[in-house]
Amino acid sequence: MKLRKLLQSSLSVAIIGVATALPLQAWSGDWEPSAPIRLEVGFGPGGSADTVARLIAKQIENEQGWKLVVENKPGGGGTVMAGGLVRKPGDGLTFGLAVSESLIYNLATRQGSHYGLEDFAYLGTAGVAPISWIAKSDAPYTDIESLIDYANSNDGATVAVQSKGSELLVRAIAKLSGAPLRPVPAQGGSTVLQHILGGHVDSGFDGGAHIKYVEDGELKVLAPATRARHPVASDQLTLIEQGYEFGYEEPHFVFIAPKELPADAQSALATALDSAITSPEVIDVLKNSMHIEANNLGVEQTALMMTRSLRGAEQLIKAAE
Repeated sequence: MKLRKLLQSSLSVAIIGVATALPLQAWSGDWEPSAPIRLEVGFGPGGSADTVARLIAKQIENEQGWKLVVENKPGGGGTVMAGGLVRKPGDGLTFGLAVSESLIYNLATRQGSHYGLEDFAYLGTAGVAPISWIAKSDAPYTDIESLIDYANSNDGATVAVQSKGSELLVRAIAKLSGAPLRPVPAQGGSTVLQHILGGHVDSGFDGGAHIKYVEDGELKVLAPATRARHPVASDQLTLIEQGYEFGYEEPHFVFIAPKELPADAQSALATALDSAITSPEVIDVLKNSMHIEANNLGVEQTALMMTRSLRGAEQLIKAAE
């Protein structure tokens, strides 16, 4: 089976990467960028991924004196950016920020895709993306069970999704419950919010831009798609707590680079990222403005997390079939 071979291949590559990756402290400080560094974001401007990228890029500039240019490369939940990144030279002058969930599920369901997990060098993570299933505050449902009841009583319910993982979750829950839940593709979090607030869909998934609308009372959280509850809706049970897991791995903001990245450049970039992510300035903004706990898994654990997520994707795909 193609997917099983993909999982085995990716696991082997990740283990090899762990065995050969240099620890952060091994960087001698000799590598320096020869030109401005491009940080490509797999989503459009204004969303949570874009905000995280620009915040960390600015902190790296302040700490390292490097010049970073943030470029938005939206499309396919980050796969457009990732597909372009694998064709870039591994010189340390281009790396990307993606959401692990989007890459994993698009990769696991690919039809002749030209890259895999083994085609990237991993630099670390910034934290867990606060992806949640949300709806307008006046919607006549408060969680997934009541949304299912609404769908059964109203000839279905629409759910805006911006990634393959979210779409598969909706399809798996629809299959399990027998409810006519219908995923509606959307280009980015801002489009999801427009669809929900405009009354064009009944609910949707977003990764952070929804927070201010929840705080303002315009939106509500039906279920966080993370293992921890959402800080702005701490009484709302997560999808897992509501009985829907399916092997879904919570999404991380993950930094990736072309696999040909030399060890000294990888170590230098990973060290700079770690210093920025763990700085008081970045920690404060992520926590107080975005409700994200800064958490860098590092080079080795990021590679393992991606491989573990790909294994979990197989479970969700089977549940949604």
